[in-house]
Amino acid sequence: MEIPRLALPPHITQRPFTVKEAHLCGVTPGRLRHRSLTVPTSGARIPSLVTDRMAALRAFALVLPGDTAFSHATAARIIGLPLPAGLPDVVHVMRESGRPPIERAGCISHQGLQHRRAGTIDGIRVVVPGDTWADLGATLSVEDLVIMGDALLAAGWVSVATLAHRAEQPGRRGARRLRVARALCRPGSASPGESRARLRFGEWGLPDAELNVEVYAADGRWLARPDFTWRQRR
Repeated sequence: MEIPRLALPPHITQRPFTVKEAHLCGVTPGRLRHRSLTVPTSGARIPSLVTDRMAALRAFALVLPGDTAFSHATAARIIGLPLPAGLPDVVHVMRESGRPPIERAGCISHQGLQHRRAGTIDGIRVVVPGDTWADLGATLSVEDLVIMGDALLAAGWVSVATLAHRAEQPGRRGARRLRVARALCRPGSASPGESRARLRFGEWGLPDAELNVEVYAADGRWLARPDFTWRQRR
């Protein structure tokens, strides 16, 4: 016969919480080990009722120092940027240079936050999109950097000039790939598939196309909004 588990205080049943917070509410260590709670990282728990896709990162954020921001691929996922499949499932965080590194299982700690901007998304502190793109120059291929750069331009989060500035910053890891990718990024691409196709067209020697423009007949009737339009070639 299974022993009924003690109920959690109502205010922590719908969100991640810290072990310290639970102890202050009278939750016992045994209850914190119950299988209805997930342990994303030491000192934090997630109730089974919580299905938020960012719940694990929200739990991490609760136990990280306040001067920490999520960075690299983790920041890209929080922002909603396209990433290639197969990247390691680790949490990337960043602090200013000289601060102690974050030492947690499944976590990679970076320095240099003083040279980047950080903001918040749904209460989670992250490195801003343009800096995140540049930080991934040492990790992603040129094609994946173009796909992400196109997405940033399409969302209006950066300008072409911003990408160029980030790619040219001194000492940037992956600077060569970033410069190549920046030259290939285009505003107007609506999906990773379109970005990949545009890169293939360039490799095959096709001229640059207009991206996602409205096409009208001579009498003014709307015809289509193709992904790619070569107007002179009709």
